[in-house]
Amino acid sequence: PALAGRRSVELGEITLAGYDAVLVTTDHTAVDYGLVARSSRLLLDTRNALEGRGVGTGRRYVKI
Repeated sequence: PALAGRRSVELGEITLAGYDAVLVTTDHTAVDYGLVARSSRLLLDTRNALEGRGVGTGRRYVKI
């Protein structure tokens, strides 16, 4: 009930750039983590999802 009415949004550069931070809570193979890393203002990775994918992370990336 608490999530009633919520909807998914398309994963894209404009959408990601519109958020203050992006939190990775699950590692999915279908996600373009390069896009996520390039477009996010701040990327918090709780699953080490970017490790070994050849994705540059930079200073806006925090592995938790």
